Amino acid sequence: MNRFRTIVAEAVRSLGANLSTTFAATTTVLIGMFMLGLVVGLGSWALSLSDHYKKQLLVNVYFCTDLRCGAEASKAQINNVHNALVNMPQVKSVRFVSKQQALAQERKKRPEMVNSLPYNPFPSAFKVYPNQAEQIDSISRQLNSAGLD
Repeated sequence: MNRFRTIVAEAVRSLGANLSTTFAATTTVLIGMFMLGLVVGLGSWALSLSDHYKKQLLVNVYFCTDLRCGAEASKAQINNVHNALVNMPQVKSVRFVSKQQALAQERKKRPEMVNSLPYNPFPSAFKVYPNQAEQIDSISRQLNSAGLD
């Protein structure tokens, strides 16, 4: 028991004598742990945010719907594009949005801007959702190289 008291007394005396060293070492460890926790927390938040935005990425395929482009897209042309999109392995789903649906969506979002339009300027479109966000460029390249009329 006497030996234990001596060890404890020496430890307390050593801490008191080296208080500045003890404080510096403790502060360094605390700062290091704070920085590690901050980096891990921010890293996981950034990864979660990027996954959230990857799920929202899509390819919009717009069709010419007025005479300024030459001619309006025909049903056959729209069906050809739909078939090409559905046959791509990178595509998870395809959703068609007509001119009328696009106008109705914009009326809900921004009625003050859309209600005064003299005609419907919105084109028909396909909303193409990829299997993985990284495949968007591949889908776009395939559509451009397909030369669909």
